[in-house]
Parts: sequence; structure tokens; C-alpha cells
Amino acid sequence: MCDLRRSWARIMGSVVAAALLLAVMTHASPARRLSVSERNFRDVFAAFTLFDQATTINIECPLTLEGSFHSSTYAKVLAALIGHITRAVANHPACSGGMLTALIDNLPWAYGYQGFEGSLPSLPGWWIAIRGIGVRAELGFGVVCDYQASSSPPSLRIQREARGGQTVTSWVRGTAIPLVEGGISCPPEVEFGGAAEHTRLGNTRPVEVTLI
Repeated sequence: MCDLRRSWARIMGSVVAAALLLAVMTHASPARRLSVSERNFRDVFAAFTLFDQATTINIECPLTLEGSFHSSTYAKVLAALIGHITRAVANHPACSGGMLTALIDNLPWAYGYQGFEGSLPSLPGWWIAIRGIGVRAELGFGVVCDYQASSSPPSLRIQREARGGQTVTSWVRGTAIPLVEGGISCPPEVEFGGAAEHTRLGNTRPVEVTLI
């Protein structure tokens, strides 16, 4: 009887150990794909900022970006094209420091995957590059400057806030957007700034992103 109990104890111990090992391996295994709760999205920047290091330009203007993901799930492949920005509208009457207009002739703008932070199952933040995005800055006195990102696109950080459950989009500073058309009064490069709510197109519910 004692031998039977010892054998049974060894068997159960092996089963438990195997189950624990499987759980650890499953948790540690890297997720290969990201999943979005809604393919169509909108980013509303209450104060999109266009500025340069010499403070020649410092324009704030409400800006709305709309677009879509190509799929509800996609692989974590650096620089992979995962969607497009298809609409960009600036609220001209609410601008300060100058006038801002989105250069929409080259829409859609490419939406590229750049990386994420966090672990399963939550995803605190991830990064998107917008290739092709362009804006026109009117500084007054007939000074008009066009800026467009191509080879070094600016990045957006999309972060899920713990409080309130909102998903916030903000520009990652440090990427220079070159001047593509304008006179000597235009700074040779600018940066983007500002934060927006990353919501589903048509309502204010956040777009949720998870690792799978």
C-alpha cells in the first residue's frame, strides 16, 4: 500500500511539474501577432503643433486624421505596412501662430509598424510611422512653407491609459520633417507635436490593441 501511495505521489508530482513547465513556456513564448478591436480609426489632435528648434515656426492647430488598418490582425514585422491615413483635416479658424493645411494631394499616407512595449496580455504602448505625411505652414506676409516626410517618417506612440481606459496618440519628438517647397524665410526642417484620442471611426470608443 505504501509503495502504491509513493508511486501515485510521484506520478502526480510529475503531472504538476509538467503543467507548471507548460504554463511557464506558454507565458514566456513571444506573441507573433497584434490584434486591433476596430480597423477604422480616428485621431483628433486638439492642438497639433508644428515647430522648429529656432522657434521660427510655432503653429498650433486642431487636426483630425482618419484611416484604417489593412487587417484586424497583423504580424510584428518592423516597418511592415499595416494601414493608411486616408483623410486629414485642419481646423483653420482655430489655428494660432499661423495657418496650417494638410497636404492631401499625396494621400493616402502609409501607416507602418515600428514596435511595441509591454507583455502578454496587455499592451501599454506601441509605435507607428506615418510615411508621406505633409503639411503647409502659412507664416504671414506671404511666407508659405511645405514640409513632407518621406525617407525618415515621424513616429506616433499609441498608449493605453490605465485611468479612464482611453487610448492616446502622441508624436514622438526628435524626427525632423524636411522643407520640400518654400523660400529662404522657411526653416529647413520642423517637428510635429501634440496628443490625440485614438478612437474608432464614428464613435468615441477607443481602439484596443492586444498581443496574440
